[in-house]
Amino acid sequence: MSIINLKALETLMAEKGMSARALSLAAGLNDTAVRDILSGRSKKTRPHTIMRIAQALNCDPAQLLSPSYIRTIFENDPEVGLRAMEDLNIDVGSLLYKSEDGKVIFRDNAISVEGDHFDDLAFVPNEKISFLGANLTNASLRHGYLVGADFTGATLKKADLSYADLRKALFVGSNLDEADFTGADLSDAEFVGCSLNGTKLIRAKLSGADLTDVDLSQVIWG
Repeated sequence: MSIINLKALETLMAEKGMSARALSLAAGLNDTAVRDILSGRSKKTRPHTIMRIAQALNCDPAQLLSPSYIRTIFENDPEVGLRAMEDLNIDVGSLLYKSEDGKVIFRDNAISVEGDHFDDLAFVPNEKISFLGANLTNASLRHGYLVGADFTGATLKKADLSYADLRKALFVGSNLDEADFTGADLSDAEFVGCSLNGTKLIRAKLSGADLTDVDLSQVIWG
């Protein structure tokens, strides 16, 4: 699996008007380093190489990483993923953000969250990781590792979050109508002011969860 997002690298080089050789030299690398990365000859790019290339391109190192690489290392071992990002001075929160038009941006790929599937998605706990106000209607986040994620004011109507790890997640003021949390770990999560009409909480773990001002009469427990 390629660590570098080759398409992103080529795009950034084109924007800067830099050839592979020019970028290599500007980054203080041997003159074929970037060409070897682009051709696939370089199988494993070291963190210091990525940082040097990012500095030469005046970009965030996160822009150079392959989304599939990021997902894989976090899914396999979140702690390893976090260390890898720290080695590159990357703020994990920068991997995901919400745009003005209501889309969630993961890396350099714009994705309309409504109806999309992000099964097994894994994020390291980070207060900056946020779905604040996002439209997640019909989205699937099954088995996601979303500890501490902020869903404040988000719409998760009919979303599938079954078996997700949502410990300490924030759902303040969120619309969770008909959402499926079957088997999810919601320990210490905050649901203050949420709408839970037809929401499935079958076998969900709710130890320490804050359900202040929440009407549970329409919740499906089993």
